Amino acid sequence: MCHEEPAVRHAVVALSSLHEDLEVRGAPLSRENLSLAHHRFALGQYGRSLGVLNERRNSQDPKFRDIVLTCCLLFVAFEFMRGQYQLALSHLRQGVCIIEEARSSHDGLTVSTNMETAEKSLQAAMARLETYSVFFGLDPVARLGQAPTDWSLIKFSTVSEARNAFDMVLAQAVRFLSATYKFPLKERLPILHPELAEMQIKANFQMSQYLRQFNYSALQPQDKKEERGINLIRLQHLQFSITLQTVLSDDDRFIFIGYLEEFKRIIALCKTISNSFAEENPTGTRPKLLLDVGILPSLLLVGWKCHEFPVRQQALALLEAWPHREGIWDSRLLALFLKQLLHVELGTIQASGDPQSPMRMSTTRCLRFDQGERTATLHYETGNCGEYGPQSKVILFEEDIQ
Repeated sequence: MCHEEPAVRHAVVALSSLHEDLEVRGAPLSRENLSLAHHRFALGQYGRSLGVLNERRNSQDPKFRDIVLTCCLLFVAFEFMRGQYQLALSHLRQGVCIIEEARSSHDGLTVSTNMETAEKSLQAAMARLETYSVFFGLDPVARLGQAPTDWSLIKFSTVSEARNAFDMVLAQAVRFLSATYKFPLKERLPILHPELAEMQIKANFQMSQYLRQFNYSALQPQDKKEERGINLIRLQHLQFSITLQTVLSDDDRFIFIGYLEEFKRIIALCKTISNSFAEENPTGTRPKLLLDVGILPSLLLVGWKCHEFPVRQQALALLEAWPHREGIWDSRLLALFLKQLLHVELGTIQASGDPQSPMRMSTTRCLRFDQGERTATLHYETGNCGEYGPQSKVILFEEDIQ
């Protein structure tokens, strides 16, 4: 496509230029800096790609949809790297709508290149980005097909088959989570939302049935990449299982106490996956950019919700040891968030005078950034503990992100 289509070529060059700068400077929190030649050049190439697409917007070329979808995925990655998350999510939604429109009108997306593998890869990339973007406020649209109702007939012969099936299970889980997140935390009770409780039961059932058949398939990895793929499936299955089981609760300060072993398992899997990237490279370095989701959301879950501070500190250490980005997730931003959160909760323990105080698990509401992403506000509240009543504080912090 780069040889044949100017729009794709300019989009690839734009992304490549930002990626080159990322490899040179590492993965700083600083975003676009137009004083840097790489950034100015990249933005110019990005604009040229958009311009070519705009000129052909009324094209009857049967390949045009493929071109738009490919550029859309490249734009999503480009905007993530610039830190322009709203623009990235807008491109992502557009790409997902293209897939949905094609599926509904032609009974499945057909790419004009007749490259079935490319078709599936584009769909999978878009769907996986959309899956995790629900945690950033994006409503899910993609329908990757319905997960099987009778899992006893399923046996995976390849890691790719297992991952594709897991994507369908995640699609159902994400629709439930998206519906749940529309309600304030205090209103997330099954008794208040019986329809959500039913969705939760179905999603949990699909997750458990999938794991049973995944284990039954006993996949044997052919190389390091497939071994990592198996570990990623296990990691993300564990992460989503915990989230699904605990999300319908109006106070999550205590509900995670029983998940310590699962959190430790997440840490172990994240270490294995992180090390596998370094083992593949003769220099022992790991990539600074992944378009697919890896370990970051799982480490955030442990660092945020686990009751054992040593385990949470392990999650923070892993984030700091590998500065990189996975789609919309930024390891340095997550590390910054967890540092502030641990600071708040350690301060709460000291204030209560009781190291076993349940107050130590603050109910964190959200982390908000200003438009320039120079400052952030951590909103949280603590629970009751003896003579200490509920507290509500706002922590403002400004990070030197150059």
